[in-house]
Amino acid sequence: MNATMWLGCMKEYASQFHVYAVDIPGEPGKSFEEQMELQGASYVTWLKDLMDKIGIHKAHFVGISLGGWMALNFAIQCPDNVKKLVLISPSGMGKIPLFLDQQLKELPMPVSIFVGEKDIMLSSAGTIQRMKEFLPKTEINDLKNEGHSIVNHTTEIMEFLMKEEKEEM
Repeated sequence: MNATMWLGCMKEYASQFHVYAVDIPGEPGKSFEEQMELQGASYVTWLKDLMDKIGIHKAHFVGISLGGWMALNFAIQCPDNVKKLVLISPSGMGKIPLFLDQQLKELPMPVSIFVGEKDIMLSSAGTIQRMKEFLPKTEINDLKNEGHSIVNHTTEIMEFLMKEEKEEM
């Protein structure tokens, strides 16, 4: 998956937000070819540098699969730069958790999660259980007839993101 997967819903997101769909370094797409180490701060540093270069201090993040892992990792390391977090089939949450329970507990921003009951790549049940235990205010979307590649939920994501925008006005 890369930034092109967002093309179908880009117009709707762009009607309310400035949208940047970036390809993950080392993954298919227009980013550079070198893949970074998943351990350490490489991805966080890359994303923070990108935000600084385009002049964004704080943003909403929507990520799917590895992009969900990246968004969550960024939110843990740079919480002041994240308004809201939408995780779609995020890696690193279920059976083999890459994030510590305490890291999840300390997330200050609103979080919405979308998982598919039929996901054969990741443990949706494990992800839901951890979110309920450590981030009880998380908006959980347990999609019964979905697998790992969850698409066509732009309306629900927009409602979640706009909720904050309306409350701030």
